[in-house]
Amino acid sequence: MLPSLVLFFPPLVLRFLLALTLPPFALMLPSLVLIFLLLLIFLHLVLFFYPLVLTFFSLL
Repeated sequence: MLPSLVLFFPPLVLRFLLALTLPPFALMLPSLVLIFLLLLIFLHLVLFFYPLVLTFFSLL
């Protein structure tokens, strides 16, 4: 019952409920998501460039 409710709930309503129940957490949430996305992008860049750098130095 709960997962289907969450699926049908728009994200704005969920954020509104979060803001009603947990104001500090709701304020922290976007910055946490942003930090997580930046870490993910950084990890992808590292995983992408690490083999390239290794092959480059092995060619030298």
